[in-house]
Amino acid sequence: MFLFAARKIEKKIRGKSRGLRLDRLITSANGQLHVDFSSGKPKGPNVEMFSTEIGIVVRSHSPLNSKFDVDISRPYVKDWMLKRMRLRFNGFRHKLSEEFKSFSDKKDALENRPKYLDSQDYWVFLCDRFDSAKFQNHSDKNKNNRGELPVHRGGSKLFDQHMMEMEVMIGYLGNEDFENGSEPISEAEICIKVFRNKSGYLKGLGIVMPQKTSSSSSSNVVSPENIELKEKVEHQDQLIKELQVQNAKIMAIMSKFASSNIGSFNMNQDFQSF
Repeated sequence: MFLFAARKIEKKIRGKSRGLRLDRLITSANGQLHVDFSSGKPKGPNVEMFSTEIGIVVRSHSPLNSKFDVDISRPYVKDWMLKRMRLRFNGFRHKLSEEFKSFSDKKDALENRPKYLDSQDYWVFLCDRFDSAKFQNHSDKNKNNRGELPVHRGGSKLFDQHMMEMEVMIGYLGNEDFENGSEPISEAEICIKVFRNKSGYLKGLGIVMPQKTSSSSSSNVVSPENIELKEKVEHQDQLIKELQVQNAKIMAIMSKFASSNIGSFNMNQDFQSF
């Protein structure tokens, strides 16, 4: 009789962002990427990468103003960045908590500090924290609360970016004053303008090659593509509403979480530990 040791199969997962795509864009653009703020929030095509860079700052303390053209002296800009850093910090510590749970016991965890965490002293502090009964009770309660939230279907893109893209798409759909002899803009062409194409692949449509406009087409005909796109815009509008409701629930849970000693965030104390 032969006994074979079970071999653990590690699932391939996406590693932490290192900002390589951003660095390539900065190199190709020969300068910083501009970020606009409106109503106290950043807007524009660079918002997603700006938010990702903030997550990297939490881990590595890279100065933001070396890569982005953004005036951090304005109070509302600074407030937004600090809020985003708090969210990233809590997310990073949650990831470390999941790492701790993957070990058989506290001793095993202490001997296997995550490679992306530089400080052994901070890992010891976190292991003591994660192993405490008080933390585990809070963790169980928060886990139950998160289980009641609807499933997020918007990907990593921010809610504001979804809303901005939807407004642009509605603007194209609402423009019915076509020139004589021109064809109404197609679904694929609108998606190219809003989402930008990449190697013939359109987000939400797959691999699609937009057809050239024909001068012989009637200007008064509403194409099936426009009708279908209107339905997709309505679906995206519903998605944004669901995301807003979910975001409100998440912020309520985080506010309750931050009010307790567990999960409290202090910029001066916590960041010095990294």
